[in-house]
Amino acid sequence: STARIEEFEQLKDSVEEGHPAAAVFHVTLAERLVDRFFYRESADHARKAMELDPGLPKCYAIFAINALRSGLEEEGRAALQDAWLRDKFNVWVKNTRTLMSHIDEKFVTREEDGLVIRMPIDEEPWLMPYMLPLLLETRAMLERDYETAIVRPLTVEDFSDHAYFSARSIGLPGLAASGVCFGRLVTLTTPHAIPGNWGAVAVHEFAHVATLQKALHRIPRWFGEGISVLEEGRTQSRWRRYEPLLMSSEFHGGALRGIDDLQGAFMNPKWRGEIMVGYVQSGLICEMIAEKHGLGAIRQMLVAYSTGKTTPQVIEQAIGQSTAAFDSDMTSWFEEWVKASGVGPSFQARHIDHLRELAEQKEDDARAWAWLAAAYFGAGRQADADLAMGKASRIDDQHADLLALKSWIQLKDGKIDSAIDSLRKAIAGGSIWIYRCHILLAQQLRQRGDSQEAMEHYLAATSISSRSTESPVGGRSPWLELATIQEDLGFEEEALVSLKSQVKNDRDDAPTRLALAQRLEKISDWEGVVDAAWDLPFIYPYGDEGHAILGRAYMHIEAWGKAKRELKARLA
Repeated sequence: STARIEEFEQLKDSVEEGHPAAAVFHVTLAERLVDRFFYRESADHARKAMELDPGLPKCYAIFAINALRSGLEEEGRAALQDAWLRDKFNVWVKNTRTLMSHIDEKFVTREEDGLVIRMPIDEEPWLMPYMLPLLLETRAMLERDYETAIVRPLTVEDFSDHAYFSARSIGLPGLAASGVCFGRLVTLTTPHAIPGNWGAVAVHEFAHVATLQKALHRIPRWFGEGISVLEEGRTQSRWRRYEPLLMSSEFHGGALRGIDDLQGAFMNPKWRGEIMVGYVQSGLICEMIAEKHGLGAIRQMLVAYSTGKTTPQVIEQAIGQSTAAFDSDMTSWFEEWVKASGVGPSFQARHIDHLRELAEQKEDDARAWAWLAAAYFGAGRQADADLAMGKASRIDDQHADLLALKSWIQLKDGKIDSAIDSLRKAIAGGSIWIYRCHILLAQQLRQRGDSQEAMEHYLAATSISSRSTESPVGGRSPWLELATIQEDLGFEEEALVSLKSQVKNDRDDAPTRLALAQRLEKISDWEGVVDAAWDLPFIYPYGDEGHAILGRAYMHIEAWGKAKRELKARLA
């Protein structure tokens, strides 16, 4: 992330002095700059190569693609045609020409105050009325909080076909993402391409515009992604990302990286899925910085990165700590966060080496051996799990974590009565897996027809981890299971509270938003209907029932503009 500008200028001057028409040098620079996300600079060097050697086909393709990515659309389109005439076997150019034709024929464009939004004509009625105000509000907030005037014009393109989104983003199909930011261009997918909260994705990518601009594109990916994750929840509190099971597993499994090494989670992941861990960890790091030092510290870090400083220099300048001291604070903060989440870890094969080392260091600690056994069990290594459990049992055969692990094995083997007994003891002993044990016990009791006690255990689980909507043992969210039992037993008001908790904590759950809104409509709680379903169109905008109920609710509370929007969506 260092900016060695003077050294670069000396190198460039040296090369150009020895090679007056150094087109290959500039086109090579253009290629490498794309790898570092400097798209406008890449276009500039490709243009220089075009001027030095008009017969070099590659430079036209690189200029065209990166001009289109960085706001130079007319020049990019012209160069794209030149690139095609010079090399009709370039897949990147062919795909991009097909893509631009698709946009010209199938997309509608809306522009307001330098924000240009393009999307498929047949999706516009359900997306544009929500996307435009969302992004205008987000831009205003980001400009205020990051003290930067976001570039205008800025283009946002929304694709209902993932292949076109991928072609626009990388020139080829297969990009495993739902949004990309190029600084002056943002590409997104509609829910037809990838289901989920498209509003949160749009905010995430739009935040990249502000941070890339503030840092002059000299920002490590962990920090850029971390800020964008933070902004998802700062913009709309119930769009906040929350992954307690993942964080608990990687924290207790010793798999989280230090700040000096965190970039590797994105650029050189050690295992499939580590990039997602990097997103979550980076988001929490930015949350920690904002909580302890204020958003001003994040702004200072962006400015420091813009001058080419390294991460240790940035942390020292903005936070006043060495990276070792920062890591120590981060570990303590994560420990408290994981503990407060209430969700115990789910150990896998990648955690075995760390847990084996801990067990050998704490050879008289039953918990250490039980955790190692759980990792072996998670990896399918039953014989090793039995050996580790035997060591734990010899130390303390009634340790709560050991009893929890025994219950899982008993359930797997069909020994339900023994499993229920073990689960009760693990809960009484305060196992780190108490949340999981309450859910498992509730499931077994529910199957036996004991709904009252099952409800009590779901209540206990949701009290321990009120924000979690993921069951670590599969199945539906504990909040949904609790609401179902409460309804069955006649606790209608309590069921509404449980559904509200589900909606509050699961940003992607469209069905529960609609179901809750329908229940609240029956009791004429129109404010409640709006609170339940206002962001339903940001998750699944195509359902008529959602627009209908929102339209009725907005009319009852006399929010006429929003009511009109919902009615127009229904008509479309």
